[in-house]
Amino acid sequence: MKTVTLLIFLLTAKLTWGQISENKKCIIKPGIGLNNITIDKSTLNDVKNAFGQNKIKTQKVKGCGTFGDSDCGSASFLIYRSKGITFSTHPKNTDSIVKNINLEKKCDCKTDKGIGIGSTKKELINKYGLTKDSTLVDRIGLYYFYEGITFILEPTKTENSKVTSITIESSD
Repeated sequence: MKTVTLLIFLLTAKLTWGQISENKKCIIKPGIGLNNITIDKSTLNDVKNAFGQNKIKTQKVKGCGTFGDSDCGSASFLIYRSKGITFSTHPKNTDSIVKNINLEKKCDCKTDKGIGIGSTKKELINKYGLTKDSTLVDRIGLYYFYEGITFILEPTKTENSKVTSITIESSD
């Protein structure tokens, strides 16, 4: 009987711990990072420890040099599709330091001001104010640049257009 009780306790404890870690708030910190992952400090191994094991993908990046025709090197990516989160390094960075964090649909993370994927343009401007730095990229979206964070909205110009992507980058 003690063995059965102990087994049930351990199973319940494991399930409860898993629920707590799954439901843990995911906080976007502009210019800093996501939860305990810090841009320009955390490595891809730190990401694996925090978000779970995943295969690192490496891809050559072009566009360096005077005419943008030189090979920049290879960037590494940790992609968590089910969570809508991608962590990436800089092409010339050989030490696997996280340089950008991109958030897309399926990501339920929010900034400390409550803005996340699905927030409206009106909500974004109410919380962050108008930005002097924005760009409309045809069929991709409306980019709103703030210090340490970029929000991409649907390419419509209405106040109800929604945030479709968020990139957290260094404030430097």
